[in-house]
Amino acid sequence: MKHEMASVPHEFMSEVKALVEKTRNTIAQEVNQQMTYLYWQLGKRINEEVLQGQRADYGKKIVTSLSRQLTADYGKSFSEKNLRKMMQFSAIFPDENNVAPLMRQLSWTHFTLLIPIADEFERDFYIQMCALGKFKAEKTAKLGRYNYGNYCRNAEV
Repeated sequence: MKHEMASVPHEFMSEVKALVEKTRNTIAQEVNQQMTYLYWQLGKRINEEVLQGQRADYGKKIVTSLSRQLTADYGKSFSEKNLRKMMQFSAIFPDENNVAPLMRQLSWTHFTLLIPIADEFERDFYIQMCALGKFKAEKTAKLGRYNYGNYCRNAEV
């Protein structure tokens, strides 16, 4: 005895798919926000508690050791290079009250692209453009100083 599959109306199927996609996107955003917050907290803890007042050699050894242990337990996200990015992240954005709203708008990838920008005004420009949805992470990586310079030259003073 064969069971025939009922045809699902196109409009209904589209609505169901939209619900699934919306929920998936919401979950992905929440996971990214929580991971970014974890990275900020780790950077802050390392900066304040492990390295505070210690010699550079000692601090480097601690970060290396911490990275080995975390990587063994939790994977590549906790490499020494990434731990150092987390440390820079919390140093550049030391106030949780200021960085928390940004974490809801920007991905960890955005932050890793913003960390190397030394000029605070330029970094703030990119933060605002990303937060407004003008720059996706992939585009932000390609922008460089050229676009910021053009923006400054064309802006009214």
